[in-house]
Amino acid sequence: MRKLSIVEKLWIFSDNGVPLADFNKEEDTDHALITSLMSAIHSFTENISGKNLKSFQTGKSKYTCVKCLQENIIIVIQSSKNSKEKNVKKTCEVIQEIFEKMYSVKQIEGWDGDLSFFEEFRKKIDLYFKLRDL
Repeated sequence: MRKLSIVEKLWIFSDNGVPLADFNKEEDTDHALITSLMSAIHSFTENISGKNLKSFQTGKSKYTCVKCLQENIIIVIQSSKNSKEKNVKKTCEVIQEIFEKMYSVKQIEGWDGDLSFFEEFRKKIDLYFKLRDL
């Protein structure tokens, strides 16, 4: 998969840490480990501050977190820490909107774990970035 402009990597997981979809072609990446880590960081922040984690930085990367579907889903976008905040925020909003138009809380709760369920979402996100790059 090609790089998604502002978005270097994208993960979507349930609020209890179950990985749902990702846009990360690195074969040596343990996707379950990454989503578990993101979920743990998110939960830890909520527990100690009582607030949702919006973003954090490590090294050269910035991670932006967005909750959707009545806060049952967490979308995490990795971008360069040099990316403009306005562009990252807009990208998050578009991804959130696409996801919420395609899926309901009931569908996610009834999901059987088969990742092909999210293939159409992957295609729409990829199309969005292709059109945006024109």
